[in-house]
Amino acid sequence: MSVVSLLAATAVMLQAPGESLTAQMQKIGYKAEAGARGPLLAFYRETPEMNGGGQQGASQASGRTAPARMTRQWAQLYVSKEPATPAWKDLPNIYHTESVYLGTSSGLHVYMKGPLFDAVCLLKTKQYADGEAWPDLAIKGVAIEDFGTCTANTCIDQLSMAGDDCLPALMESLKASPKASWQIIRAIGNTRGPGSTKELIQLYRSGREEHSKPAAYALIHAPLRPEAKQEYFDMVERGAYVQHLSPLFAQVGWKDAVPSLLAAIEAPQHPLDLVRALEAERDLTGKPISKEVKEAFSKFFSATPERLQKLTATLSACKDKQALAAYAYALTHVTTKSNGGSYIQGADKLMASVPADAAEWVRKKFRDED
Repeated sequence: MSVVSLLAATAVMLQAPGESLTAQMQKIGYKAEAGARGPLLAFYRETPEMNGGGQQGASQASGRTAPARMTRQWAQLYVSKEPATPAWKDLPNIYHTESVYLGTSSGLHVYMKGPLFDAVCLLKTKQYADGEAWPDLAIKGVAIEDFGTCTANTCIDQLSMAGDDCLPALMESLKASPKASWQIIRAIGNTRGPGSTKELIQLYRSGREEHSKPAAYALIHAPLRPEAKQEYFDMVERGAYVQHLSPLFAQVGWKDAVPSLLAAIEAPQHPLDLVRALEAERDLTGKPISKEVKEAFSKFFSATPERLQKLTATLSACKDKQALAAYAYALTHVTTKSNGGSYIQGADKLMASVPADAAEWVRKKFRDED
């Protein structure tokens, strides 16, 4: 094919609606370089400057907000009638970049040099034939460390629901890249096939902290996996993810979670762990705390001074004195962003309403004798 005919074919690919290279790149946030013509096409994505330079400091000093300085991250496409070895330009990108064969489209071979995660996105569109396999590329990306771990995080998302076919390669990657164990194990969980649960359980039970901790993190994310019930119970007994898992136990009606919840109640790691474990234990043993009381506790953290009196009255009326003590203690010892990082105003009055024996019960759990 002559240079003229190649440029003409490239132009067709660039302009064809729906299937064009330009449209595909635009979908993932790129703009075409002005005047770009084949066979080498450059695209850029504008992002705020990452180095926090003098412009930002000057604006802070003057009290004015300066517009963000934008910088361009580049990707390139190379189009050829025959298989080729592209001659790429040296264009900057803060993310991990690779040269990838996307495959054939409209009778032309298309190559890309740019962020690996963008190549995965393009390959998943299935607009190319005979290109690199996107799951293999995504699995490679999971172990890559770059700015903001963007490549790893994006590739983990792309592997969502990919199924068990990806597991052998991910397990091999775990052996080959131990420093990326957290990301790789997250990816194993995100494939969501039945085999992923089996692998996560084995990793959790491995006795190796670099595997058990990320496996626990992967297991607690939706969907809840009934096959990992004993692992969830073990986590709660160890004081891990109590606030997250306790309500889920109650929602699914796992009454065999009660011994684990009692262990968390006996030795809580955090005041809110005690609250959530108590609520779940009461639900599962047929002694539920009223919805009104639970909602009053949640609203306490962002309540206006005018509403505090009503919320205090609602919580004070809780007939479960241990639950009342747990609520009051949490409100006097927990800060949140919603209340500006300060302790809850008015919570001391609620604590004062707790019966002495219940107040002593909760304070001893946190070695607080005040």
